[in-house]
Formats: sequence, structure tokens, C-alpha cells
Amino acid sequence: MGAVALTEEFIFRRFLYQKLHALTGSHLAAILVSSLAFGLFHIFGGSLVQVAMTSLIGLALCLVRHKVRNCTTLSLIIGHGVYDFLITVWVNVFL
Repeated sequence: MGAVALTEEFIFRRFLYQKLHALTGSHLAAILVSSLAFGLFHIFGGSLVQVAMTSLIGLALCLVRHKVRNCTTLSLIIGHGVYDFLITVWVNVFL
């Protein structure tokens, strides 16, 4: 789980976000496109509902990255990892 969060945060919230921001000069465009890409990346494991929900999670993580002073990639990795852990617990305990 931790490796997934680490990899996804580096790809979507660090690399892709920075490249999109450099190309467009727009934080909003970088946030929206990288969040949509994050959601579409998850289509292989689920449905369009999962893509939409994952895009929203990506949007929330991007907004945290952009709005929280001194937010680091490490803090996003930890937050993402905790979220993934809680989902796993929820699925295994309650479903």
C-alpha cells in the first residue's frame, strides 16, 4: 500500500502536476488535468464511478498540495497511504 501511494504521488502530484503547470502556466489546469489523469489511471480496477471518485480524491490531494503552506510530497504520500489503509480496513471488516 505504501509503495502505491509513493508511486502515485510522485507520478501524479509531483511529476505530472509540475509538467502541466510548466506547459500551461495555470495551477487550475494542472490540478484538473492531473486529477482526471489520476482517476482515469484507476479505470483498470473498477468502473466509471471509481474513476469519478478517484478523480475527486486526486483533486483533493492537489488542492492540499497547492493551498497548504509547506505541503511536501512526503505529506501527500502519508495522507494517501492512510486513505488506502482505511479503505482496505473498511472493505475487509465491513463488506
